[in-house]
Amino acid sequence: MLRISLVAVAVVASLPSIARANDLSAPLFGKAPSRIESALWREAGPGTAKPLTRSFVPRTPEGELIVVLVPEHGKPSTSIDSSEIVAVGGRVLAQSASLVRVAVSPPDLEGLSRLDGVQFVRTPIRPQTQAVISQGVELIGAEANQARGANGTGVKVAIIDNGFSGASLSPEMPSNWRHLDYTGGGTYGGSPHGTACAEIVHDVAPEAEITLLRVSDLVDLENAKDLCIREGIDIVSHSLHWLGTGFGDGNGIACEIADDAKSKGLLWVTAAGNYARRQFSGLFADSDSDGWHQFDGEFEVLHFVEEMATGDSIEVWLTWNDWPITTEDYDLALVRSLGDGSVEVVESSETRNFLISPVESIRYHVTIPGTYGIGVWKTESARSTVIVAGASRQAVST
Repeated sequence: MLRISLVAVAVVASLPSIARANDLSAPLFGKAPSRIESALWREAGPGTAKPLTRSFVPRTPEGELIVVLVPEHGKPSTSIDSSEIVAVGGRVLAQSASLVRVAVSPPDLEGLSRLDGVQFVRTPIRPQTQAVISQGVELIGAEANQARGANGTGVKVAIIDNGFSGASLSPEMPSNWRHLDYTGGGTYGGSPHGTACAEIVHDVAPEAEITLLRVSDLVDLENAKDLCIREGIDIVSHSLHWLGTGFGDGNGIACEIADDAKSKGLLWVTAAGNYARRQFSGLFADSDSDGWHQFDGEFEVLHFVEEMATGDSIEVWLTWNDWPITTEDYDLALVRSLGDGSVEVVESSETRNFLISPVESIRYHVTIPGTYGIGVWKTESARSTVIVAGASRQAVST
């Protein structure tokens, strides 16, 4: 039985309702085709497209959707025939060893998902930047090492990031460097995060040869890694995090990319996450057998600590311990509490997991301010396992 906390919660409308008031007896959202990400289908599927001002699906200037094709497990991206992509109305924008980024019009999305070799079609996973704190040269003893000649001479360092804004004008950058943009937006676009990382590397190793590589998704990351191997890069600085691409145990494509670099002799340095207060981790528990996880043994909600304002963006995600592929069906819901104690479902992620990565995610533009939270549901047949659920920006109450 649902127990209402200070924050009321609802769950995915097409799943059993947990609301005490205003129960939803009919689905708001239907299941997506099995090979298409639920959130992608919700925004771009026939008759379900959201206004562009509220959409998180990237598009080309011509209005085409930008999506990523995931090949069948264990197979390279070349197992998907590029000529067939063109035949169903798509066009290849970029391709790495494991993934293909494609532009496709919404009516052709489902046809794209049915191509031989395609296991899943999803929106591009964007990297999250980690905090950057400079003035660390003295704290780590770099000056003493530099005095002994350990100044980076002969060492090639690549900075992989999602933006290098301001780098060309920064007095703290080296006198010259190499760069390559994989995003199509220019090396010096995006955030200044990568610039700050490069400045720190230059402070610590002033004679190192620096290469700036701007990426926007996992296709770009894998291609940047391959470039580093070809160019004889010694060290990769990668202060990014890819939410929902693994379970934190070395599984998932982002980890596989780093592992491959390591196996080729590169030192791959990744920043630790800043998500201790933004996520929950624990064994799925459902003592009242209604299908909904009880986050603290009682309440079926993981709510945000702070209220959301109009215009805020929410990105929440769920993964469970069944990597790299799963057939267990877990679902995720984003909800908003109403003033009368009832609840409202605002978004859900209900991908039909058929031999794909165990991940559900929701991205949402807040149009009504208030208190929001998430719920996690599983089918009766799915085994209970450890889940990790959280938000990319909002602290949660655990």
